[in-house]
Amino acid sequence: MNSEYTNEENDFKLRFYMRENPTGIRLCTPEAVFDELREIGKADQESLWIVMLNAKNAMIRKEMVNLGAMDSACVDVKIVFRRLLQHGATGFVACHNHPSGETDPSQDDLRLTNALKEASKLLDFKFLDHVIIGDKTYFSFREKGMI
Repeated sequence: MNSEYTNEENDFKLRFYMRENPTGIRLCTPEAVFDELREIGKADQESLWIVMLNAKNAMIRKEMVNLGAMDSACVDVKIVFRRLLQHGATGFVACHNHPSGETDPSQDDLRLTNALKEASKLLDFKFLDHVIIGDKTYFSFREKGMI
């Protein structure tokens, strides 16, 4: 199922996908996640996505769980885990964009990552990474040793 959001101010169109992945693409690296979601780096609003994975790290589904403001996205961690449970995921990667194009994590990004990490331990999910996507690059919490 595709749904399209349009920013009338600059006539920019971005497709957000909620789709099953019949090919079983494995997303084992931050680069693979960046390649899969690079288009969100062009958006003018922050959005948080989760890439749901099976036990072999094959993508089951990717889904936007929050569309925020130009410089923030308020995220309810319960929604993330509800979606993971609904779709039978065993692991996930969190992904969000920074409309500024810069990928350095904010204090809110650090808090969200810690909340996801703690909830994952409690609910026995593999939290593989939190990737921040800019216009041409990304920041991986896993690569920086922060997960």
